[in-house]
Amino acid sequence: MDDLGFGVYGELHFSGKVTPIVGYTINLMGGSGSVGGRGGGFGFEDAIVSFDFDKLFNVWIGQQLVPVDRTNFSGPFFLIPWNYPGVYGAGGAFSLVMPIEPVAGRDLGTVVWGDYDEGKFKYYLGAFADDPGKTVLFSGRLSTAPIGKDGGLWGNSTYYGSQNLLAFGVGAQYASKGSIQPGAMAGDPPADTDAYTEINADVVGELKVGDGALTGELAYYHFGGDFNATGVRDMTPNPAKDAFFVLGAYLSPPVGPGALQPHVRYQMATGDNDLSMSMIDVGVNYILKGPQMKVNLTYTHTDMDADLIGNALSFGVQTIMF
Repeated sequence: MDDLGFGVYGELHFSGKVTPIVGYTINLMGGSGSVGGRGGGFGFEDAIVSFDFDKLFNVWIGQQLVPVDRTNFSGPFFLIPWNYPGVYGAGGAFSLVMPIEPVAGRDLGTVVWGDYDEGKFKYYLGAFADDPGKTVLFSGRLSTAPIGKDGGLWGNSTYYGSQNLLAFGVGAQYASKGSIQPGAMAGDPPADTDAYTEINADVVGELKVGDGALTGELAYYHFGGDFNATGVRDMTPNPAKDAFFVLGAYLSPPVGPGALQPHVRYQMATGDNDLSMSMIDVGVNYILKGPQMKVNLTYTHTDMDADLIGNALSFGVQTIMF
């Protein structure tokens, strides 16, 4: 294997209501490792003041998840694979092929959102600017679940066979100067910029099969902008114009105190100058209690080009206590 590393990551979550309408959420994160290649260290993850006027109309202000795709709402802990999609790394090269999602998928801004009939239809519209010198990012999403319930602000990529589910979503982002000249950093001469655009679509389905379940997920992303970086909030290059991933998983009937969940995910990103990157994850989870307790073993093969090929074996243990 090409990659070997160890890390510990944890979060502390606090939330409550000041009045029946006004609430707060404070989430802290920290550790010696990263989550799916997306950071580490210690600091605020969420710091939100929420105004929940009605299930159909809520206003949340502060550092919070950027509403754009199901994956960012699921986060690394409510996905089936261990690794967050769109994180390509091999031979020392590193690219994030995903919408603008700064630290841990969060940014500082305001989100207006609503939920009709426990996820039968949900809408989100957000505006983000964590620094007066940065262009405003507009990010939104629409989703519907004709089969099953997919309610609340957050999203899941699996319900571990508790229901049959079919859910669709579309999202988009725009920042007037969000596509920035590669290599430009703070303090450099002004860089050339272009409008950044992103559109995506996703579908997830889960079917109960006896005491187990079959899960499938597909997502597609298209990025626009002359320089096609992930935007002024994240200088890690995103050289892709189009990307997708497809996933299949099976949750077995009980095996001892838990259940096995083998899964396969294939990702691909393409762009200008014959760019083509791919990655495949083949893994198995041992599910003791949904996302609250699981163990994972995954083999990952990444192909960034003929000279940049990576292989990694990862083992992880996840526990969520709430």
